[in-house]
Amino acid sequence: MGCIMRKRVRQSYYKAPNKKVQSLIAANKITPHVWRLSEGNLIEALYAQGYNVKKIKKISYLKHQVSISYWDTKGGVCSGFFSYRIFARWQQAVERLVYNCGSIRQLQQLRNGA
Repeated sequence: MGCIMRKRVRQSYYKAPNKKVQSLIAANKITPHVWRLSEGNLIEALYAQGYNVKKIKKISYLKHQVSISYWDTKGGVCSGFFSYRIFARWQQAVERLVYNCGSIRQLQQLRNGA
């Protein structure tokens, strides 16, 4: 007769009541705004995201994201705000945090941003 519309339900993980979960940056576990990424790292990450970058023009490191101006392969100037999560350095920092957790409790605290 017709299609049935179903509400999509997001699965969420358990968190303690009245406890706000923080990002790794807000919890000061990772401080990417002090990183100085090379032009090659920037181009590689943007290319993986589907951007055709020829050369980086300007970089501004912000607390939660990085602002990048670049020349594309057609010679135009483009810019945007990008999450630090697109860079390999983010993945390495998170892996290091998880590796250094000595117990399940520490891993849970890391997850909750404690």
